[in-house]
Amino acid sequence: MEYVYDVMVRRHYNFANPDEAVKYGYGICDNLRGNASYAQIMGDVKRDVMPNDEFAANYLVSYAVNLLCPAQIWQLRNSAAGYQPPAQ
Repeated sequence: MEYVYDVMVRRHYNFANPDEAVKYGYGICDNLRGNASYAQIMGDVKRDVMPNDEFAANYLVSYAVNLLCPAQIWQLRNSAAGYQPPAQ
């Protein structure tokens, strides 16, 4: 599966195994379906997953939505409009 390759091989997130990576990705989709904002989802990802910088979190969120729940892409984009990363 492309998602597993992207998050476990290309980016080396700290998932213990492919099933955990897929479960986490679908969790992102579930949160989005539950009307969580992009900022909320990004905050969750940065707390849960390593690496946890802005780029890595955005990559994981984007790939999860694009590959696991593409019907939510517009919801994600609309929610991300105007997003400003928190000050470091």
